[in-house]
Amino acid sequence: NWRKYKMNYASYIHIDCDIYISTKQVLDFVFNNWIPVCGTIVRFDDIASTPRDSGQHLAWDKAKAKYDIQFEQLSYNVFKVLQYDRYDL
Repeated sequence: NWRKYKMNYASYIHIDCDIYISTKQVLDFVFNNWIPVCGTIVRFDDIASTPRDSGQHLAWDKAKAKYDIQFEQLSYNVFKVLQYDRYDL
């Protein structure tokens, strides 16, 4: 359980992963554990330097579909979470 680490909700999440699988794992962890809240800013450091069908782009696209993430795009690599649904395993 993520709460055993005494983590709190996040208002800002900076994702500094270089490849698809690590980005996917981070996104699954934070969204499946309800860490973002309405208004949380998610920033990807490498999304601009990867093709649309790989890396951070692909992980973000899959997370948006999996968790039904509603968001506002603030810039090319910065997104504001408006709402989402938790995926229960």
